Amino acid sequence: MGESDFKARYRESKREADSAAEGLENGELIEGWRYETTWIDGPEPPKVYLYGRAWIAWLYEIALEDARTLVQVHGPTWQYTVDECEQLVQSYKARLYP
Repeated sequence: MGESDFKARYRESKREADSAAEGLENGELIEGWRYETTWIDGPEPPKVYLYGRAWIAWLYEIALEDARTLVQVHGPTWQYTVDECEQLVQSYKARLYP
């Protein structure tokens, strides 16, 4: 994967999460499926349906992983991306259960 691909991957995942967050604020139904991250051997891992803030938190977790990769590849100047995504994940998770 080329050097700029990590930047593009982060920007796309962050853009998708930001877009979903904006849609939720505008009253749109935000939803999606994701695979469980831990599972035992089988044909396909189980899927989980998420909606609203839970889905947005998951999207920001994807952006967070991409941001961490960016820091590993390009150094600490990209740490702000990790910090921002961590804050957004925690913010949406905290609002899941009032």
